[in-house]
Amino acid sequence: MSRGLDAALLGALAAAHVTHFCVLTMEFDSGTQYLTDCPFDVTIAGITYTSAQQIGGIEPFTETDTGVQGLKFTLSAVPQSQIAAALIEDIQGRRVTLGMVVVDDGVLRVDPKAWQGYFDTPEIEDQRGEDGHATYSVTAESALIRWQIPRGWRSNDQDHKQIY
Repeated sequence: MSRGLDAALLGALAAAHVTHFCVLTMEFDSGTQYLTDCPFDVTIAGITYTSAQQIGGIEPFTETDTGVQGLKFTLSAVPQSQIAAALIEDIQGRRVTLGMVVVDDGVLRVDPKAWQGYFDTPEIEDQRGEDGHATYSVTAESALIRWQIPRGWRSNDQDHKQIY
């Protein structure tokens, strides 16, 4: 099944050696956060993705024919002031997008939507050290999971009797 990747990206992925990194877009009510697993900040299409290489992690995901699995995003060394803000904001159901960037002879080939999903509930591990930092984890379910959720109404006799 083709996802409509452009020919340049497909060619870069077919190379013997592929250098790549991820970009993460997290949409919150308070604003959108842009992170990357590069050791430095990266600007793509006018958006600057902040490096989270030393403090962030993304657990691997698998999507199979029998089920759709999500991702777990973890940020460590988070200051207490930001943990407080994270606790106040309701993030469940907010969109998260993971993109993949391939470096092809100095040119960035971008798949902006390698994985899309929605945040679930966060977990905060209060393992503060002397610096007063904590670990913040949140899981996200794949957008494909919404295909498995039954819709509320069907066009059958039983449902019509409930309406009328």
